[in-house]
Formats: sequence, C-alpha cells, structure tokens
Amino acid sequence: MITIESKTIYHAGDTDFIPEMREFENVDVALIPIGGTFTMDINDAVDATIAIKPKLVIPIIAPKLTQSSLKKKLNHDQMSWLWCWT
Repeated sequence: MITIESKTIYHAGDTDFIPEMREFENVDVALIPIGGTFTMDINDAVDATIAIKPKLVIPIIAPKLTQSSLKKKLNHDQMSWLWCWT
C-alpha cells in the first residue's frame, strides 16, 4: 500500500486473492495481477476487486484477452464505482 498526496495505491504484486483484502479501505488505485499461474485467475481477480473496492483497477501481468474479461465481468456486476483501465 502506497499513499502519495492523499491517493492510496495498492499493488498486489504476484499474489492470490487473500481474505485480508476485505479489510482495505479507501483504495484509489489497485494494480491486480491476472494470469492464473502464481497469480490470481480471472475469478479471483474479480473477487479481489470487489473486496478492495478501488476507484480504478489496473490489471497487470495479464494478456489482453484476460484484461477484457475482467472488464466484462466487473461491468456485469454493475460496479458503477469502478473504472477498469485496459
């Protein structure tokens, strides 16, 4: 977790979805890895994003197809508070 000029950025690195993510508050930007090998798969990435509730999520370590899938899955969950950059 990094805070710069009142903006909070969470960089998940190479990790899976962990329950502690539900405890994060006021995250402006979340960098979420998607790949499925040593990182979250698409479903875990959706769960993590929902748990963290960032204003912006940026998929990382992800092929273009997976980035598009994340955006579609999040939009289907009607998450109006979220903008997914791909």
